[in-house]
Parts: sequence; C-alpha cells; structure tokens
Amino acid sequence: MFARSHPALLANVLRLRVGLIIQLMGAELARSRQSSVEDALFALFSMSPFEANCLLSNLLSGNEIRTFKLGKRGLLTNPSE
Repeated sequence: MFARSHPALLANVLRLRVGLIIQLMGAELARSRQSSVEDALFALFSMSPFEANCLLSNLLSGNEIRTFKLGKRGLLTNPSE
C-alpha cells in the first residue's frame, strides 16, 4: 500500500528488507523518545496504523520526527506542520 501511494520514495529500491526497516523504526523511535530500544519496539508494535505510516514516511523521506506526549502514548507528526 505504501509503495503505491508514495512510489517516488521507493524508486531506486530493488529489495525491501522489512526486518531492517522495523529495526530502523524502533531505533529512531528510541532516539526521539530517549528510551531503550526494547521500550521503543513495544511502542512501535502498539502504534495505530496511521502513526506507523507517519513514522515510516518520515524515515524514508529523511525528515526528522517529533514526538508529542499524549498521556502514555505519543503522536507522530510531520515537522512541516
């Protein structure tokens, strides 16, 4: 689905390594939340599809992500907003 909606981000990619992408998403989330990778991966797997899509889009496009605390959850937003 993501490849169809954002084909330019994956134009020169020959093979997608989903496991490595998940590790990258977890590491970036840990860095932005200043938490352990284990906690970040738990948060990643608890995200809504919209939040995971925002994180993936920001990582593939090279944008930094910002996290806003909303209780115990974080909402990922586009830095241009």
